[in-house]
Amino acid sequence: QNSPFDYSTKESVQKGINYCFVDCQIIYKSLELLLKVFNETFNIFYEIKNLPLSISSFSKKIIEMFYPNVFHKVDLKIEKELRDFYYGGRTEVFNFNLLKNAIYYDVNSLYPDILSENNFANCKIQVFDCYKLRLRNKRNLAYRLIISENQKYPLFPTRENKRVYFRKGIKEVIATRTELLYLKENNYFKEKKIIIHRILKCYYAYDIIKFNMLFKETYRIRKSFESKHPFGHILKIFMNGGYGKFGQKATRKKYDFLKTIEGIDLDNDNIYLYDDTYVREKEIFNPFLTHNLFNAILTTSYARFKLWKMIEYCRKNNIDVYYVDTDSIVISNINFHRLEQFTSKIKLGFWYNESNFDYFQAFDSKEYFTFSEKRKKKFIIKYKGVKNELLDSIDKFQAHIKKGTKMNIVGSFFYTMNRKSNFETVHIVEKHKRSYYSKREINIDLTTNPIILNDDYNKIEKKNCWLILNQFRKNKKYFKI
Repeated sequence: QNSPFDYSTKESVQKGINYCFVDCQIIYKSLELLLKVFNETFNIFYEIKNLPLSISSFSKKIIEMFYPNVFHKVDLKIEKELRDFYYGGRTEVFNFNLLKNAIYYDVNSLYPDILSENNFANCKIQVFDCYKLRLRNKRNLAYRLIISENQKYPLFPTRENKRVYFRKGIKEVIATRTELLYLKENNYFKEKKIIIHRILKCYYAYDIIKFNMLFKETYRIRKSFESKHPFGHILKIFMNGGYGKFGQKATRKKYDFLKTIEGIDLDNDNIYLYDDTYVREKEIFNPFLTHNLFNAILTTSYARFKLWKMIEYCRKNNIDVYYVDTDSIVISNINFHRLEQFTSKIKLGFWYNESNFDYFQAFDSKEYFTFSEKRKKKFIIKYKGVKNELLDSIDKFQAHIKKGTKMNIVGSFFYTMNRKSNFETVHIVEKHKRSYYSKREINIDLTTNPIILNDDYNKIEKKNCWLILNQFRKNKKYFKI
């Protein structure tokens, strides 16, 4: 099955060009509006000499204008040292029981709030060997530590086999000064919930800043528009896109088609064969790229810390948290009044009631069912990797688990490496549920415990799989449309 733009005729080529031109017009108009708003709001005159290719690239240019020293050229030594500590958000299921009368809380613009309220490096980070925590000095933004955690909801993540876990036991982490101060002041060290075994390095910035001048004002402008206004959405992309530019990689992959294989070692890992065509993969380094990987690490660390503090607040107040995802939590509706001090529909960084459901059932990270009699679309499935419209009933989801689901997707590079399959070709693939929840161990009562160092992950996943499928069969009746 092909898209409308197969480029086989002059007419279809022109249609494709027109389609792309409309996309370019949308981006250009968005950038033009953003530039006008920023010039008027901040009483500046800034013009675009080289047109950015995206709103995120424009966001980076604006950040550079306000904070000229925040981006710097890539330092390969620091890049190699820090990249493994760059994690994303936290997505976990804490309770696999069916939750009746659920409330889904979100944070108002999480990353803009994090950038506005916390300290960041406005310079190239300096790394020192360190043997003592000096938390009074704000310029000591973070420390590299060997710690052990022994708490129900661990704070610090680790990566094993390309998967992220929040587990108990000994691990090497980068902990921000903000986190360490909080843990010290709230007796986590004294109660031995977290033990520091060794201090390895200190990450120091001689110039520290908060991005509040830019992002708080941008958030105010965004809130002046109605929620569905297109420019409000553009401003949202602008605010979230800037943070991503901190963590850009300086390397990218390039593929060369080989006209001849004479003198080439075909056993080389960088040579691939596709439909009788040999392709060489190269890694290209961009020496002109500027970024700030350490600020990207700080951003995600501060964000996970904000979520963890809410999880801990709920734990201490006997509020069961069923599910979390980066900037959101799911709890019982009977507890909503107990979070009132943290909630606001309009304040940056506050929590707000995003949705209410009659039933909520999680089955994995980013996989859950909801049902609400009052909503127009009563039954909602969120399932990673599969389009929602393909799983619009519980029976389809059950069939998906057993047999998989056919999907039409635009081919990746290896679908499109030779001209027999152009870049707009849509391929039919079959998606299967490959694995089951393994981030935490599920108990018989469907609550969960953190995984401990050296636990057998495969054994845990098999046990979890049995409990999840049993829960699915038990509660299927609640999700019938």
